[in-house]
Amino acid sequence: MKEKQKRIGLYWRILGIVGGILLVFFVLGFVTPFGNFYAEHVYPKLYEVVGRFADIFPFSLGELLMYTAAVYGAVTAVLGIIAGIRFLRRKLGKRAGATRFGGFLCGYMKVFLALLVAGLWLYVFHWWIPYHDYVLGTKEHRREFTLEEIQTARNAIVTRMNEAVGKLPRDAKGSIIYPDEETMFRTMVTAMQSLSEEYPRLGGFYGRPKTAWCSDVLEWMGIGGFTYPYVMEATYNKYTSKLFWYDLLTHESAHSKGYYKENEANFIGFISCYRSDDPIMVVSGCLGIFGMMDDYYYGALLQKYGGNEQAAAEEYFLQPQPLPVVYEDAKEAQEVVDEQYAADDHPLEEYKETAEDVAETGWDTQSTLIEGNGYDDAVYLVTEYFANLSAGK
Repeated sequence: MKEKQKRIGLYWRILGIVGGILLVFFVLGFVTPFGNFYAEHVYPKLYEVVGRFADIFPFSLGELLMYTAAVYGAVTAVLGIIAGIRFLRRKLGKRAGATRFGGFLCGYMKVFLALLVAGLWLYVFHWWIPYHDYVLGTKEHRREFTLEEIQTARNAIVTRMNEAVGKLPRDAKGSIIYPDEETMFRTMVTAMQSLSEEYPRLGGFYGRPKTAWCSDVLEWMGIGGFTYPYVMEATYNKYTSKLFWYDLLTHESAHSKGYYKENEANFIGFISCYRSDDPIMVVSGCLGIFGMMDDYYYGALLQKYGGNEQAAAEEYFLQPQPLPVVYEDAKEAQEVVDEQYAADDHPLEEYKETAEDVAETGWDTQSTLIEGNGYDDAVYLVTEYFANLSAGK
């Protein structure tokens, strides 16, 4: 009599179906038109649900999940080592008493596998697919820009920044008067939403950026903020100066809204600030992008003069420069958070050098992985923006 085939359990059937779906959509992520359609039409609806859920929590849900996952992973590794030792003991003929532990481990690993698949689900649908879209949602036509086009963009930023710095609210000592964070958040949202006709994902709901628990570690690693795509939530290093708050949080909020490439997030952040009616926001965004644009422009000048630094410098200093007060404001704002950092306790400070070493390796690795869409590549998008403005597009 033919033996009956053993049926696959419900757990494994569900896992197989989910795994198959993930594989299909992971592959589809390499198809840029599909990724772009998803980022423009599906992701915003998903964010409305997930982003609102994460916004319920007054703390960083993404950061909590990260720590929980780290602890859970460590526990799993320890259990794996114990299971390996017990397995070897059985193989050597020694008493192991593994029946109860084996049953527990089997159940534990099934939960671990289910959570792993759930994490992969969030990874694929919250980040992988929308990341593989066109830059800013349109087919990119990158070209070589002329020196005049680069100069126009660079000088427009300086002019706008210098105009705005003269309108900043100041106290009797000349220090900038910053609004409370709720007001700053509302100002940022209004500015970003105003761009939704050109960049549709920027419309609708925005989750509040949250202060990172591990701000000191982020400070050591040179990280101003972080977006957790699993829960579509933006966090920021509390030691970020108020003057750079808008520059940082428009960038992170752009990520949360589905613009996950670093160059497009830098661009969205800058344009949101540049076109804002709030002078603090204008200065923040212009100051944030200026260094990149200035280097890009000076590099173009060196190329024009065949590497002759004196000739390049002469033409460079004929252009408008940021007013000294811009740098004075930035220095003062940084001194405030430096004092805050000095006043705080840092229980993990003994690992500061380790964090710095890890960060250096991480930044180098990231630069390689995202080459062509890195932070500095925003200069091409900014130059293109001003070139289109000049052409009346």
